[in-house]
Formats: sequence, C-alpha cells, structure tokens
Amino acid sequence: MMDEIEQTKANIDKIINKFSRFKNIKMSVVTYGDINVDGKNWYTSVGLTDDYSQITNFIKKIELIDGGDYPESVNDAIYRTILETKWTEGSNKMILVIGDAPSHKKPYSRVELDDIFRLCKSKKIVINFYPIIIAIDITHRAGNEVSEDVSAEVNHFINKLTMNYSRESCRIDLKYGSTFKVELFTIKGQKLTEAKFFGSKYDLNVSNYPNGNYVVRIIDEQNNQLDGQFFDIAR
Repeated sequence: MMDEIEQTKANIDKIINKFSRFKNIKMSVVTYGDINVDGKNWYTSVGLTDDYSQITNFIKKIELIDGGDYPESVNDAIYRTILETKWTEGSNKMILVIGDAPSHKKPYSRVELDDIFRLCKSKKIVINFYPIIIAIDITHRAGNEVSEDVSAEVNHFINKLTMNYSRESCRIDLKYGSTFKVELFTIKGQKLTEAKFFGSKYDLNVSNYPNGNYVVRIIDEQNNQLDGQFFDIAR
C-alpha cells in the first residue's frame, strides 16, 4: 500500500476541499492490517467528524505495518467499522474500501463478505468495493497462510469486458482457461447472480438488469478472488 498511501497523503487536501462544498457531511477514516499478527495496531481510526483537519492529520501520519503475510483483515475491519461508527439516524451512509490484498478467510477472519452485506442491509449502509489486484499466482502454506511467489507488478486477470447489446450480454475475456465462478454485483454491493463456467471466455447475460454501474468478480475453485472490475450497462 506504500504508493496508494503516499498518493492519498499528497492529495488529501484536494479530496477534503471537494467534500467541504456540501453541507452536513461528516467523514471518518480507518486503517487496518492483520488482526492475527499486528496486535492492537491492526486497526486505527478517527470517528465521524465535520472537523476535516482531524482526517487530514490522521492520514498524513499513517505508517505502514508488516502484516505478516499477503492477505489482510479486510472483512474484520469493515465489520468493526460498521459496528463502531456512530451513524446519525436517517442519514445517508457510505463506506469506500481501498486495498491491495484480499481478505483472510475463516478461521483467520471472524467474518465473511456475506456477514458484512447482511449487516450493511440491516443498517441501510451503501458499501462500494474498489478492487486493486496485485497478483494472482499466490499459494498458501497449509496451516499458517503464508503467501509465496507474490508478484510485485499489477496483474489484472480479466483482460477485457465487452458489452454486446444485441445479445444483451457482457463478454468476459480472461488470461487463461480453467474452472471459474463469475459473480455480478450492483455498485451498492448487492449480489445479483453467479455462475460456474470452464474456459477463458464467458458471456454473462445482463438482459434483466437496468442501465447503470456494476461489478464483475472472478473466483477460482479454491474460492479466491482473482479479479474484480467495474463495467457500465448503457443501452
């Protein structure tokens, strides 16, 4: 996350200025690492505030921690943030998650994505995942989830998403063929459909969905997310 954090530090004043144009907006910021190895430092935060200087100062003081292995406690951090944030009743709520590593899975994580979506739904929270995929050739040593062979370069597994409006489908072109699962989400995180397929190409039927923004995720046979990308339906 070094590059992403440095860019955020360099541009936080511009981001704050954009938000400050609107009335009655409160912001919060959270950093997370690995709950299994980082101790009390795995999660730090500033609660919702309209004093944006607190947000700026917090971000500019962020320091990297080790994390131990490749996955991080993404799901645990999101779940904790939802529970501990003092939301105003009746307000519009949104969480933006930015990361460069997948979440741990159980038993190294206390919660799964479905737990987060159910909690968000119960609290009427909109949650957007912006996936940044660093590498896909990751293996795990049995018992301790230590990642090996992690490439340092950006490596998107989805080569291309192409809309075919005459067939009401989105063509998904992948880097290689195998058995995969494709999942389709709304921009608000609502899961619309999923399907298993074999090969490097798949035509996702989108005839039942209105114009708008969507997210496609590709999952391998070990239930690891290989890539996730946004696309638009604009008939």
